[in-house]
Amino acid sequence: MGRMPLRGGSLALILCLLAAGALQAQQPAAPAAAGSRAAQAPGFYCPECRAPVGALELVCPQCGTEFEPLVPRVRRGEGPPGAAAPGEPPPAERPAPPPGRGADTSPFPEAQPGVPPPPPRLLESAWPQIQPPAASRFGFGSYGRAGLLVDEELDGAPLLDIVDFRPRLSKLSYQELHFFYRDRIAELPVLIKTTVAADEKIFAFDADFDARIAIRELFAEITPTERLALWMGARMYRGDDIYLLDFWPLDDQNTLGGGVAWQLAAQHRLQLHAGFNRLTAGEPPFFFQRIEIPLEDAVGVRQAVFLDRNRLTASATWRWEPGGGWLVKAHGEFTFVPAARRRLPDGVQTERLPDDHGWLLGAQIGLEYGPQSFARLFATYMRGLGAFDELEVPFGFDTDLTVTEAWKLRLAAGGAHFGGWWGLHWGGYWQRFIDADPNADRDDHDQFALALRPEVYLGEWFRFGLEGVWEGRRPNGIFPETGDEEFGQLASLTVLLGVAAGRGPYARPALYAFAGGRWLDRGARLIASRRLAGEPDAQSAVFGFQAEWWF
Repeated sequence: MGRMPLRGGSLALILCLLAAGALQAQQPAAPAAAGSRAAQAPGFYCPECRAPVGALELVCPQCGTEFEPLVPRVRRGEGPPGAAAPGEPPPAERPAPPPGRGADTSPFPEAQPGVPPPPPRLLESAWPQIQPPAASRFGFGSYGRAGLLVDEELDGAPLLDIVDFRPRLSKLSYQELHFFYRDRIAELPVLIKTTVAADEKIFAFDADFDARIAIRELFAEITPTERLALWMGARMYRGDDIYLLDFWPLDDQNTLGGGVAWQLAAQHRLQLHAGFNRLTAGEPPFFFQRIEIPLEDAVGVRQAVFLDRNRLTASATWRWEPGGGWLVKAHGEFTFVPAARRRLPDGVQTERLPDDHGWLLGAQIGLEYGPQSFARLFATYMRGLGAFDELEVPFGFDTDLTVTEAWKLRLAAGGAHFGGWWGLHWGGYWQRFIDADPNADRDDHDQFALALRPEVYLGEWFRFGLEGVWEGRRPNGIFPETGDEEFGQLASLTVLLGVAAGRGPYARPALYAFAGGRWLDRGARLIASRRLAGEPDAQSAVFGFQAEWWF
């Protein structure tokens, strides 16, 4: 029987087994009985001098390094922790640990008093709700949502997009698995993190035994002092989001690179970062291109890389926290792509792509005034290549094949409020984008979005809410169907019934069942038809459910 290829579903299974192994590693195996072969055999080695060490020894006999004792696990049919096992002396007769060492010798302050605590983290997690472990070496977290949208005939409801950032409630299933390793190695605090993400492909829905998986984060971070942190790798390097619209208005970078953070003073922090992208998508090719070359000694062709240029993004972020829940942030980016050549479709001629650059400047002010209660304002101006996200292929080129003249201006606001028996999510933005080509077309546009979700909490777990969304888009170009410019508008109103682990806008996990309606004017239907098989209905009903979690 031939070997089976490793598909996405198999990889997902392997990753889940690795997660289980990481969690199992937090529970050390029970020590062997006194006098047994396992207690006397080395089985372990000192990390400092590599001398053999017995399983029950707490001090290296060679160099004196101290170790964590093995804590017995309770198995089915055994007594409680601390009870004497067959052949062992009672707890009162067991030798006490060496002075200064307790039963739990974790390197973290919550479990080992007297050991210098690890410095506070200077770099925020991609998700504030998903943090590295505080009292163990291995950690596991997750963000995810799973749900479905249908129309009144139980057909799949089309995902209507007339703005760049669609409401989170209408998005498809998605999951991230976060794996942490946090420790002190040679007295140096370290953090290693891997984040694996999977999109909406679910076997129970489409019976396709496969998955689309991506490595979203893969980095190592060290903290030499309480005021300095360094990292390298791939990281979701971002700040605060607008929850309902699921986007980060100011700082959201996805690169392969590194960075540094300095705590300049008690209230001031500076972060610097530089990284690269090389997108393989796009037609015609802009960053990467493979071509076919005839074989020299046989009939056929082979693949070869012809275009391969990286986009460099460097950023600087300054944070000021004056107290009272206030936060002020300034953020800037510079981006550059070098010149290169690409092969034209005729397979013979080439075309020169000039170097290009761009930049971004923005600011944020926010106030956290209570539990799960805050308000944030954002303003960002982007120019040239900086007007396009790192994970987006530029478009709308000038006659010299650059986007230097493109620009984008964005104003955004978002927040949440927790009033005890009720809660609220809110957010919105306005954005104007003008591309680099000299023509006034539909790529040049203004777009608007506003979302509001008030909820009433029925006891500790249940909740009832409404979510209202308004979207607008005004392209500069003329639609051939009407011979005029159109200001497309989409409105939706959704009724939600849910249950969550507690009260508050951010209480998760949360399970929602919902029903609502959507209304589109002619302009919105024309805009949406460019991404659908046809023009959608002017009004439609939608039903669905969504589970969302983070931990």
